[in-house]
Parts: sequence; structure tokens; C-alpha cells
Amino acid sequence: MQNNLSLSGGLDALLVITPHSDLDDEHCERITRQLRSELMQLDVDAVRRAPSVVAAPDGAKPGDPFTLGAIIVSLSTSGALVAVIETARDWLQRQNQPHGLKITINNNSVELADATDEERSALVALLIRQTDNGS
Repeated sequence: MQNNLSLSGGLDALLVITPHSDLDDEHCERITRQLRSELMQLDVDAVRRAPSVVAAPDGAKPGDPFTLGAIIVSLSTSGALVAVIETARDWLQRQNQPHGLKITINNNSVELADATDEERSALVALLIRQTDNGS
């Protein structure tokens, strides 16, 4: 596989962090910012917070609604996709507590905490094929 194939039309990767059950929302926000900061250093088109898909609870502070622990990364090359997956995996391995981290692209998902190197490679290859076929 070539290292930097163009992905026709580009694609968005949704990364969702499931923090360790002992952690509060503030800590989840902090670790999300850390991962987002690392992803912004990559050669990707954009990195942004995922918009909220649920209404804010009564009494919540006003502001831009977003999904806690969720990041969207827009990319247009296979090299960027590989870099996002590897950066997320490395970030996850450096954490002091066991968090979950799920990456979803084109309705295909992988849990990085549980994925082997072979599973990650297979996901990248599948996503590139699907995107190049216009799926």
C-alpha cells in the first residue's frame, strides 16, 4: 500500500473517548483537549469538537453544545488516516488510567484499546478501499 494515497472527496473520522469510570466530566474535557491538541499537529484538513446530538439538560450552562469526549478529524489522504490512528493509539497508551477510544469512519469502527496492529491495519485498508470506491 502506498503511504499517502488521496482519498476521493476526503472523509471525517469520529474519535470518541470513553473515560475511566472514576473520572468526572472536567477530567474528560482535559484529556479530550490533550488528544485534540496532538491531532492538530498532524497533516489533516481540520480537527474540531463533535457537535452534540442530544439536547442540553435543563439548567446546563449556555454555550456551543458538543459531545464530551468526541472529536472529528477531516482528512484527505491515507497517510493522514494512518497518522490519526497511530497518534490516537499512542495517546491512549500514555494515559494513566484505562480509557476507551473508538474511531468511526464510514460506519466502520474500531476500539483502539482492544485492537491489534493487524486489526488497525485492516481497518485502514478497508476505509481506503471504501472511500476510493465512493462509499
